[in-house]
Amino acid sequence: MFTNKELAAAILLKLSERSQIDLRGDGTGAIESLSEMLERYAKRIRDEKPVAKTLEESLAPVSSEPAKEPAKGDMVRVVRGRKVPHGTEGVLFWMKEQAYDGKTVVRIGVKDSEGEAHWTYLKNVERIAA
Repeated sequence: MFTNKELAAAILLKLSERSQIDLRGDGTGAIESLSEMLERYAKRIRDEKPVAKTLEESLAPVSSEPAKEPAKGDMVRVVRGRKVPHGTEGVLFWMKEQAYDGKTVVRIGVKDSEGEAHWTYLKNVERIAA
């Protein structure tokens, strides 16, 4: 994909020996002078909204506060996994690191409002405001 400047440079290079082009871009096939075409293109560039000014801006997190990993006593909501219904909310009451398939995982226990314990992995929940 070309940037606006690269596209403009390519157009100027292709048309440097001509004073007119035969495509206006509106489907009419009308002839347009190079200056008209460049003015129309410049207006289009001016009207565009920049996506991101810098690479750092585009990679910056949406929230300025980093997400905190749930800890014992935090309210959590199940957002993935297959054994505990998604949307189940409760207090994280138990955590333990375990080796599983050559990886270290964190198993957790979540107690819902009815006092029922649900068992899942830490990666399957998100912390919610109490």
